[in-house]
Amino acid sequence: MYIMRKRLLISFIVMSFLLILTACGDSGNAAKDDAQSTADNPEVGLNKITLDALVQKKENNEAFYVLMFDAKKEYVKNTKLIDAYNKALKERDMKAYYINLHDLSYDRNQKLKSLREAFDNKNSGHSPFADGGMTVVHHGKISSPFAYFGKAWLLNTTIGEKGNNDESFLKKSIYKDVKEGIQLSLDYVNENKIDMSK
Repeated sequence: MYIMRKRLLISFIVMSFLLILTACGDSGNAAKDDAQSTADNPEVGLNKITLDALVQKKENNEAFYVLMFDAKKEYVKNTKLIDAYNKALKERDMKAYYINLHDLSYDRNQKLKSLREAFDNKNSGHSPFADGGMTVVHHGKISSPFAYFGKAWLLNTTIGEKGNNDESFLKKSIYKDVKEGIQLSLDYVNENKIDMSK
């Protein structure tokens, strides 16, 4: 009986140690997924944000980058979309948020609708809400660098296509497009002299 208890205790200690090691591990490309803690303290790379936090930051006239998309969770996971943007942002030492508009509740969709209407009244061409992509939030507005430069990338459509084929955004040809989208955001900020530290 004593030997059995001792084995159980040792097994428990070993399992606890392994769980702690697993929890402390860093996958390198994994984006931070805790929307509560990242809204105010984003890390370099891609950080999850809620719609409420995004709206609050916009209303506070904060300046930040956000990746918007509308896609099934399994497509996002299978295509390694988050990993690709996280990696590209880390290469640039940039901080950005991301939000998947796909599974918003009815209340959140109403809030999104008013955001969308405000955006669509002032812009034409590329819409981060309808098309997906990197955007720059500043001075209380949401701006699409794609629309500003007269370019478009239908990210939501691309996620669907790549998701159906289990194709990764880390693949060289697609990853190049990810980096170009980030560069457009940087160019937009530089051309418009936007202070992103606020």
